[in-house]
Amino acid sequence: MSLPNTNERFSVQLTSTKDWRGWNDTFIMKARNLDLWDQHIKPSSQRLPWLTAPQLPRMSDFEQIPHVRTRNPRRNDQNGEEDESAILEGNQRRSDANQTRLHEEEGRDNDDESDQYYDPENDIMLSNLTETGKADYHAAMSRYKIQKDAYQIQAKSVLTLSNWVYDTVAPHLRKTCCRPQKTLVEWYAALKPQVGSTSGEEDEEARDKYRQAVKPLIRHPKDMRAWLTAWEEAFIEAVEMDVPDTFKSVHWWRDFTRAVSGIGYEAWCQSYQIQNQHRISGNRLSYRDVSNAFAYMLAGKTTAAAQARKPIRGGFATYAGLSTDHTDVDTDADEPKEQPQRRARRQTPPRGTSKRRSSDSSRKGCKACGQESHSLSNCFYVFPHSAFEGFRFNQRTKMAVEEALRTDSSLKEEVERIRK
Repeated sequence: MSLPNTNERFSVQLTSTKDWRGWNDTFIMKARNLDLWDQHIKPSSQRLPWLTAPQLPRMSDFEQIPHVRTRNPRRNDQNGEEDESAILEGNQRRSDANQTRLHEEEGRDNDDESDQYYDPENDIMLSNLTETGKADYHAAMSRYKIQKDAYQIQAKSVLTLSNWVYDTVAPHLRKTCCRPQKTLVEWYAALKPQVGSTSGEEDEEARDKYRQAVKPLIRHPKDMRAWLTAWEEAFIEAVEMDVPDTFKSVHWWRDFTRAVSGIGYEAWCQSYQIQNQHRISGNRLSYRDVSNAFAYMLAGKTTAAAQARKPIRGGFATYAGLSTDHTDVDTDADEPKEQPQRRARRQTPPRGTSKRRSSDSSRKGCKACGQESHSLSNCFYVFPHSAFEGFRFNQRTKMAVEEALRTDSSLKEEVERIRK
Protein backbone atom coordinates (compact mmCIF):
# COMPACT_ATOMS: atom_id res chain seq x y z
CA MET A 1 0.00 0.00 0.00
CA SER A 2 1.38 3.39 -0.95
CA LEU A 3 1.64 6.10 1.66
CA PRO A 4 -1.37 8.45 1.57
CA ASN A 5 -1.00 12.17 1.16
CA THR A 6 -1.44 13.36 4.73
CA ASN A 7 -1.09 17.00 3.69
CA GLU A 8 -4.22 16.94 1.57
CA ARG A 9 -7.29 18.46 3.19
CA PHE A 10 -10.70 16.83 2.91
CA SER A 11 -14.10 18.34 3.55
CA VAL A 12 -15.10 15.26 5.58
CA GLN A 13 -13.11 14.38 8.68
CA LEU A 14 -13.79 11.70 11.31
CA THR A 15 -12.70 12.86 14.74
CA SER A 16 -15.59 11.94 17.04
CA THR A 17 -19.11 10.54 17.16
CA LYS A 18 -20.64 13.77 15.84
CA ASP A 19 -18.74 13.30 12.56
CA TRP A 20 -19.74 9.68 12.04
CA ARG A 21 -22.89 10.10 9.99
CA GLY A 22 -21.44 12.44 7.39
CA TRP A 23 -18.20 10.46 7.17
CA ASN A 24 -20.01 7.12 6.95
CA ASP A 25 -22.33 8.36 4.19
CA THR A 26 -19.31 9.49 2.18
CA PHE A 27 -17.50 6.20 2.81
CA ILE A 28 -20.48 4.16 1.59
CA MET A 29 -20.85 6.35 -1.50
CA LYS A 30 -17.16 5.94 -2.40
CA ALA A 31 -17.22 2.20 -1.70
CA ARG A 32 -20.23 1.76 -3.99
CA ASN A 33 -18.63 3.82 -6.74
CA LEU A 34 -15.60 1.53 -6.51
CA ASP A 35 -17.86 -1.58 -6.55
CA LEU A 36 -16.70 -2.68 -3.09
CA TRP A 37 -19.56 -1.97 -0.67
CA ASP A 38 -22.29 -4.46 -1.56
CA GLN A 39 -19.95 -7.34 -2.39
CA HIS A 40 -17.14 -7.09 0.15
CA ILE A 41 -17.67 -4.48 2.93
CA LYS A 42 -21.37 -4.10 3.78
CA PRO A 43 -22.12 -5.63 7.20
CA SER A 44 -24.79 -8.32 7.61
CA SER A 45 -24.59 -9.29 3.94
CA GLN A 46 -23.34 -12.28 1.99
CA ARG A 47 -19.86 -11.01 1.28
CA LEU A 48 -17.89 -12.33 -1.66
CA PRO A 49 -14.26 -13.33 -1.13
CA TRP A 50 -11.60 -10.90 -2.30
CA LEU A 51 -9.94 -11.69 -5.61
CA THR A 52 -6.44 -13.17 -5.48
CA ALA A 53 -3.62 -12.84 -7.99
CA PRO A 54 -4.05 -15.53 -10.68
CA GLN A 55 -1.29 -18.03 -11.53
CA LEU A 56 0.26 -18.02 -14.98
CA PRO A 57 -0.61 -21.24 -16.87
CA ARG A 58 2.29 -23.70 -17.37
CA MET A 59 2.78 -25.41 -20.72
CA SER A 60 3.74 -28.64 -19.01
CA ASP A 61 0.15 -28.95 -17.80
CA PHE A 62 -1.19 -29.28 -21.36
CA GLU A 63 -1.08 -32.12 -23.88
CA GLN A 64 2.33 -32.41 -25.59
CA ILE A 65 3.58 -34.10 -28.74
CA PRO A 66 5.08 -37.50 -27.76
CA HIS A 67 8.89 -38.00 -27.66
CA VAL A 68 9.78 -34.30 -27.58
CA ARG A 69 13.45 -33.98 -26.77
CA THR A 70 14.78 -31.47 -24.27
CA ARG A 71 16.95 -28.51 -25.17
CA ASN A 72 20.13 -30.23 -23.80
CA PRO A 73 21.33 -32.65 -26.54
CA ARG A 74 21.98 -36.28 -25.75
CA ARG A 75 25.57 -37.42 -25.42
CA ASN A 76 27.00 -40.71 -26.68
CA ASP A 77 27.41 -42.96 -23.69
CA GLN A 78 30.45 -44.64 -25.23
CA ASN A 79 32.74 -41.77 -26.22
CA GLY A 80 30.96 -38.72 -24.78
CA GLU A 81 30.43 -37.18 -28.22
CA GLU A 82 27.19 -35.33 -28.93
CA ASP A 83 24.66 -37.19 -31.00
CA GLU A 84 24.43 -35.52 -34.40
CA SER A 85 20.66 -35.91 -34.65
CA ALA A 86 20.21 -34.34 -31.23
CA ILE A 87 22.32 -31.35 -32.26
CA LEU A 88 20.29 -30.82 -35.41
CA GLU A 89 17.07 -31.17 -33.48
CA GLY A 90 18.19 -28.63 -30.87
CA ASN A 91 19.23 -26.13 -33.52
CA GLN A 92 15.91 -26.50 -35.31
CA ARG A 93 13.98 -25.99 -32.09
CA ARG A 94 15.89 -22.83 -31.24
CA SER A 95 15.34 -21.48 -34.73
CA ASP A 96 11.62 -22.18 -34.54
CA ALA A 97 11.42 -20.52 -31.14
CA ASN A 98 13.20 -17.39 -32.33
CA GLN A 99 10.95 -17.05 -35.37
CA THR A 100 7.85 -17.61 -33.28
CA ARG A 101 8.93 -14.92 -30.84
CA LEU A 102 9.69 -12.41 -33.58
CA HIS A 103 6.34 -13.05 -35.21
CA GLU A 104 4.40 -12.66 -31.98
CA GLU A 105 6.32 -9.55 -30.85
CA GLU A 106 5.38 -7.76 -34.07
CA GLY A 107 1.66 -8.24 -33.49
CA ARG A 108 1.43 -7.61 -29.74
CA ASP A 109 2.01 -4.52 -27.58
CA ASN A 110 2.56 -6.32 -24.30
CA ASP A 111 6.28 -7.00 -23.83
CA ASP A 112 5.82 -10.13 -21.77
CA GLU A 113 3.32 -11.86 -24.08
CA SER A 114 6.08 -13.42 -26.14
CA ASP A 115 7.19 -15.36 -23.06
CA GLN A 116 3.93 -17.28 -23.01
CA TYR A 117 5.18 -19.39 -25.92
CA TYR A 118 8.11 -20.77 -23.93
CA ASP A 119 8.17 -22.44 -20.53
CA PRO A 120 11.79 -22.14 -19.30
CA GLU A 121 11.10 -24.12 -16.14
CA ASN A 122 10.20 -27.25 -18.08
CA ASP A 123 12.02 -26.38 -21.33
CA ILE A 124 8.77 -26.56 -23.34
CA MET A 125 7.63 -24.35 -26.20
CA LEU A 126 4.22 -23.87 -27.75
CA SER A 127 5.31 -25.88 -30.77
CA ASN A 128 5.79 -28.88 -28.46
CA LEU A 129 2.05 -28.99 -27.73
CA THR A 130 -0.54 -30.84 -29.73
CA GLU A 131 -3.32 -28.91 -31.43
CA THR A 132 -5.61 -29.72 -28.52
CA GLY A 133 -2.93 -28.67 -26.07
CA LYS A 134 -2.42 -25.38 -27.90
CA ALA A 135 -6.16 -24.64 -27.87
CA ASP A 136 -6.42 -25.43 -24.16
CA TYR A 137 -3.35 -23.33 -23.42
CA HIS A 138 -4.72 -20.31 -25.32
CA ALA A 139 -8.03 -20.63 -23.46
CA ALA A 140 -6.21 -20.78 -20.14
CA MET A 141 -4.16 -17.69 -21.06
CA SER A 142 -7.36 -15.78 -21.93
CA ARG A 143 -8.85 -16.64 -18.55
CA TYR A 144 -5.60 -15.64 -16.88
CA LYS A 145 -5.65 -12.19 -18.52
CA ILE A 146 -9.29 -11.59 -17.54
CA GLN A 147 -8.63 -12.64 -13.95
CA LYS A 148 -5.47 -10.55 -13.81
CA ASP A 149 -7.29 -7.42 -15.04
CA ALA A 150 -10.12 -7.92 -12.53
CA TYR A 151 -7.64 -8.44 -9.71
CA GLN A 152 -5.68 -5.31 -10.60
CA ILE A 153 -8.87 -3.20 -10.79
CA GLN A 154 -10.02 -4.42 -7.39
CA ALA A 155 -6.60 -3.90 -5.85
CA LYS A 156 -6.52 -0.34 -7.17
CA SER A 157 -10.02 0.32 -5.78
CA VAL A 158 -9.06 -1.02 -2.35
CA LEU A 159 -5.94 1.14 -2.35
CA THR A 160 -7.94 4.25 -3.30
CA LEU A 161 -10.52 3.73 -0.56
CA SER A 162 -7.90 2.77 2.03
CA ASN A 163 -5.93 5.94 1.35
CA TRP A 164 -9.10 8.04 1.70
CA VAL A 165 -9.91 6.40 5.05
CA TYR A 166 -6.36 6.94 6.28
CA ASP A 167 -6.43 10.60 5.26
CA THR A 168 -9.83 11.43 6.77
CA VAL A 169 -9.61 9.57 10.09
CA ALA A 170 -8.12 11.42 13.05
CA PRO A 171 -4.63 10.25 14.16
CA HIS A 172 -5.83 8.94 17.53
CA LEU A 173 -8.42 6.76 15.75
CA ARG A 174 -5.90 5.51 13.20
CA LYS A 175 -3.68 4.24 15.99
CA THR A 176 -6.43 2.09 17.46
CA CYS A 177 -8.63 1.18 14.48
CA CYS A 178 -6.54 1.38 11.28
CA ARG A 179 -3.48 -0.71 11.96
CA PRO A 180 -1.25 -1.40 8.90
CA GLN A 181 -1.50 -5.18 9.28
CA LYS A 182 -5.31 -5.06 9.18
CA THR A 183 -7.55 -5.06 6.09
CA LEU A 184 -9.92 -2.34 4.93
CA VAL A 185 -12.93 -4.33 6.17
CA GLU A 186 -11.30 -4.68 9.59
CA TRP A 187 -10.64 -0.92 9.67
CA TYR A 188 -14.30 -0.15 9.06
CA ALA A 189 -15.48 -2.79 11.52
CA ALA A 190 -13.25 -1.26 14.22
CA LEU A 191 -14.25 2.35 13.54
CA LYS A 192 -18.01 1.81 13.74
CA PRO A 193 -18.22 0.76 17.42
CA GLN A 194 -15.54 3.28 18.34
CA VAL A 195 -17.17 6.45 16.97
CA GLY A 196 -20.35 5.26 15.27
CA SER A 197 -23.75 6.28 16.57
CA THR A 198 -26.79 4.08 17.02
CA SER A 199 -30.02 4.55 15.10
CA GLY A 200 -31.73 5.99 18.17
CA GLU A 201 -28.97 8.52 18.70
CA GLU A 202 -29.15 9.61 15.07
CA ASP A 203 -32.93 10.05 15.31
CA GLU A 204 -32.55 12.17 18.42
CA GLU A 205 -29.83 14.27 16.83
CA ALA A 206 -31.91 14.90 13.69
CA ARG A 207 -34.94 15.87 15.78
CA ASP A 208 -32.93 18.31 17.91
CA LYS A 209 -31.31 19.82 14.83
CA TYR A 210 -34.69 20.38 13.16
CA ARG A 211 -36.26 21.94 16.24
CA GLN A 212 -33.29 24.24 16.62
CA ALA A 213 -33.66 25.29 12.97
CA VAL A 214 -37.34 26.27 13.42
CA LYS A 215 -36.85 28.04 16.71
CA PRO A 216 -38.66 31.43 16.47
CA LEU A 217 -36.24 34.18 15.47
CA ILE A 218 -36.07 37.20 17.76
CA ARG A 219 -33.56 39.25 15.78
CA HIS A 220 -33.05 39.34 12.05
CA PRO A 221 -30.06 37.18 11.07
CA LYS A 222 -27.17 38.86 9.30
CA ASP A 223 -27.59 36.42 6.41
CA MET A 224 -31.17 35.26 5.94
CA ARG A 225 -30.15 33.04 3.03
CA ALA A 226 -27.74 31.16 5.29
CA TRP A 227 -30.58 30.61 7.76
CA LEU A 228 -32.77 29.28 4.96
CA THR A 229 -30.04 26.86 3.85
CA ALA A 230 -29.62 25.60 7.41
CA TRP A 231 -33.39 25.07 7.64
CA GLU A 232 -33.36 23.04 4.41
CA GLU A 233 -30.51 20.82 5.62
CA ALA A 234 -32.19 20.20 8.97
CA PHE A 235 -35.52 19.44 7.27
CA ILE A 236 -33.98 16.94 4.83
CA GLU A 237 -32.11 15.17 7.62
CA ALA A 238 -35.29 15.03 9.73
CA VAL A 239 -37.22 13.50 6.82
CA GLU A 240 -34.52 10.87 6.29
CA MET A 241 -34.64 9.94 9.97
CA ASP A 242 -38.48 9.88 10.04
CA VAL A 243 -38.87 12.69 12.55
CA PRO A 244 -42.65 12.99 13.16
CA ASP A 245 -42.53 16.80 12.97
CA THR A 246 -42.04 16.55 9.19
CA PHE A 247 -44.75 13.99 8.41
CA LYS A 248 -47.53 16.49 7.60
CA SER A 249 -47.35 19.78 5.73
CA VAL A 250 -49.66 21.52 8.18
CA HIS A 251 -47.23 20.80 11.02
CA TRP A 252 -43.89 21.76 9.48
CA TRP A 253 -45.43 24.78 7.69
CA ARG A 254 -46.64 26.03 11.06
CA ASP A 255 -43.12 25.56 12.43
CA PHE A 256 -41.69 27.58 9.53
CA THR A 257 -44.14 30.46 9.92
CA ARG A 258 -43.50 30.65 13.66
CA ALA A 259 -39.78 30.83 13.01
CA VAL A 260 -39.87 33.82 10.62
CA SER A 261 -43.03 35.73 11.51
CA GLY A 262 -41.43 37.55 14.42
CA ILE A 263 -38.87 39.34 12.25
CA GLY A 264 -41.14 40.86 9.64
CA TYR A 265 -42.24 37.99 7.40
CA GLU A 266 -45.69 37.40 8.87
CA ALA A 267 -47.45 39.06 5.93
CA TRP A 268 -45.54 36.93 3.44
CA CYS A 269 -46.42 33.75 5.35
CA GLN A 270 -50.10 34.70 5.47
CA SER A 271 -50.15 35.48 1.76
CA TYR A 272 -48.38 32.23 0.88
CA GLN A 273 -50.75 30.24 3.09
CA ILE A 274 -53.80 31.78 1.43
CA GLN A 275 -52.47 30.87 -2.01
CA ASN A 276 -51.47 27.31 -1.04
CA GLN A 277 -54.05 26.38 1.56
CA HIS A 278 -55.28 23.38 -0.44
CA ARG A 279 -51.75 21.99 -0.71
CA ILE A 280 -51.04 22.53 2.97
CA SER A 281 -54.23 20.86 4.16
CA GLY A 282 -53.84 18.07 1.59
CA ASN A 283 -50.26 17.31 2.69
CA ARG A 284 -48.96 18.10 -0.79
CA LEU A 285 -46.78 21.08 0.08
CA SER A 286 -43.10 20.60 -0.71
CA TYR A 287 -40.35 22.08 1.40
CA ARG A 288 -38.52 22.87 -1.83
CA ASP A 289 -41.40 25.01 -3.08
CA VAL A 290 -41.48 26.94 0.20
CA SER A 291 -37.73 27.44 0.14
CA ASN A 292 -37.73 28.64 -3.47
CA ALA A 293 -40.61 31.06 -2.86
CA PHE A 294 -39.00 32.45 0.28
CA ALA A 295 -35.63 32.84 -1.47
CA TYR A 296 -37.36 34.63 -4.36
CA MET A 297 -38.94 37.04 -1.90
CA LEU A 298 -35.57 37.67 -0.23
CA ALA A 299 -33.99 38.39 -3.60
CA GLY A 300 -36.76 40.88 -4.42
CA LYS A 301 -36.28 42.65 -1.12
CA THR A 302 -32.55 42.90 -1.67
CA THR A 303 -33.09 44.47 -5.09
CA ALA A 304 -35.70 46.91 -3.79
CA ALA A 305 -33.51 47.91 -0.85
CA ALA A 306 -30.59 48.57 -3.17
CA GLN A 307 -32.76 50.78 -5.38
CA ALA A 308 -34.13 52.62 -2.35
CA ARG A 309 -30.62 53.52 -1.21
CA LYS A 310 -29.94 55.40 -4.43
CA PRO A 311 -30.20 59.23 -4.11
CA ILE A 312 -33.53 60.62 -5.33
CA ARG A 313 -33.43 63.85 -7.28
CA GLY A 314 -36.23 66.33 -6.76
CA GLY A 315 -37.80 68.39 -4.01
CA PHE A 316 -40.57 66.07 -2.84
CA ALA A 317 -40.31 64.23 0.45
CA THR A 318 -40.78 60.46 0.47
CA TYR A 319 -40.97 57.65 2.96
CA ALA A 320 -37.69 56.79 4.62
CA GLY A 321 -35.90 54.77 1.96
CA LEU A 322 -39.08 54.24 -0.13
CA SER A 323 -39.64 55.64 -3.59
CA THR A 324 -42.68 57.80 -4.29
CA ASP A 325 -44.35 54.94 -6.15
CA HIS A 326 -45.12 53.17 -2.85
CA THR A 327 -46.10 55.99 -0.49
CA ASP A 328 -48.71 54.91 2.08
CA VAL A 329 -51.21 57.67 2.90
CA ASP A 330 -52.96 55.88 5.77
CA THR A 331 -53.01 57.93 8.96
CA ASP A 332 -51.28 55.31 11.10
CA ALA A 333 -48.06 54.83 13.00
CA ASP A 334 -46.44 53.87 9.70
CA GLU A 335 -46.55 57.45 8.40
CA PRO A 336 -43.11 59.12 8.13
CA LYS A 337 -42.27 62.28 10.04
CA GLU A 338 -42.03 64.31 6.85
CA GLN A 339 -45.70 63.80 6.03
CA PRO A 340 -47.16 66.59 8.25
CA GLN A 341 -44.70 69.10 6.81
CA ARG A 342 -45.66 68.16 3.29
CA ARG A 343 -49.34 68.57 4.11
CA ALA A 344 -48.66 71.97 5.67
CA ARG A 345 -47.16 73.20 2.42
CA ARG A 346 -50.14 72.13 0.36
CA GLN A 347 -52.46 74.82 -0.84
CA THR A 348 -56.19 74.54 -0.47
CA PRO A 349 -57.53 73.35 -3.81
CA PRO A 350 -59.84 75.64 -5.71
CA ARG A 351 -63.53 75.21 -5.06
CA GLY A 352 -65.13 72.66 -7.39
CA THR A 353 -62.02 70.57 -8.05
CA SER A 354 -62.39 67.97 -5.28
CA LYS A 355 -64.93 65.89 -7.19
CA ARG A 356 -62.74 65.86 -10.32
CA ARG A 357 -59.67 64.87 -8.28
CA SER A 358 -61.61 62.04 -6.65
CA SER A 359 -62.65 60.80 -10.07
CA ASP A 360 -59.07 60.92 -11.35
CA SER A 361 -57.86 59.09 -8.25
CA SER A 362 -60.25 56.23 -8.86
CA ARG A 363 -58.90 55.86 -12.36
CA LYS A 364 -55.18 56.22 -11.62
CA GLY A 365 -54.79 54.86 -8.06
CA CYS A 366 -54.44 51.29 -6.82
CA LYS A 367 -57.70 49.37 -7.04
CA ALA A 368 -56.77 47.23 -4.05
CA CYS A 369 -55.62 49.66 -1.34
CA GLY A 370 -57.00 52.90 -2.85
CA GLN A 371 -53.71 54.80 -2.75
CA GLU A 372 -52.87 57.16 -5.60
CA SER A 373 -49.12 56.78 -5.42
CA HIS A 374 -48.84 53.45 -7.22
CA SER A 375 -50.66 51.07 -9.53
CA LEU A 376 -52.17 47.71 -8.71
CA SER A 377 -49.16 45.83 -10.12
CA ASN A 378 -46.86 47.69 -7.70
CA CYS A 379 -48.99 47.28 -4.58
CA PHE A 380 -47.08 45.71 -1.70
CA TYR A 381 -50.33 44.62 -0.05
CA VAL A 382 -51.30 42.52 -3.06
CA PHE A 383 -47.74 41.32 -3.75
CA PRO A 384 -46.04 41.30 -0.33
CA HIS A 385 -43.03 39.38 -1.63
CA SER A 386 -42.01 42.45 -3.66
CA ALA A 387 -41.86 44.71 -0.60
CA PHE A 388 -38.37 45.76 0.35
CA GLU A 389 -36.91 44.74 3.67
CA GLY A 390 -38.03 47.05 6.47
CA PHE A 391 -41.33 48.12 4.92
CA ARG A 392 -44.04 48.26 7.59
CA PHE A 393 -47.50 47.14 6.54
CA ASN A 394 -50.53 49.08 7.75
CA GLN A 395 -52.73 46.44 9.36
CA ARG A 396 -56.02 48.18 8.52
CA THR A 397 -55.03 48.54 4.88
CA LYS A 398 -53.79 44.96 4.80
CA MET A 399 -57.08 43.60 6.15
CA ALA A 400 -59.07 45.73 3.72
CA VAL A 401 -57.04 44.46 0.75
CA GLU A 402 -57.44 40.84 1.82
CA GLU A 403 -61.19 41.34 2.14
CA ALA A 404 -61.34 42.96 -1.29
CA LEU A 405 -59.43 40.07 -2.85
CA ARG A 406 -61.91 37.61 -1.34
CA THR A 407 -65.09 39.44 -2.32
CA ASP A 408 -64.27 41.39 -5.51
CA SER A 409 -64.11 38.89 -8.38
CA SER A 410 -63.02 41.49 -10.96
CA LEU A 411 -60.14 42.60 -8.75
CA LYS A 412 -59.14 39.00 -8.17
CA GLU A 413 -59.13 38.31 -11.93
CA GLU A 414 -56.98 41.36 -12.61
CA VAL A 415 -54.48 40.28 -9.95
CA GLU A 416 -54.29 36.82 -11.50
CA ARG A 417 -53.56 38.37 -14.92
CA ILE A 418 -50.73 40.42 -13.42
CA ARG A 419 -49.22 37.35 -11.76
CA LYS A 420 -49.14 35.52 -15.06
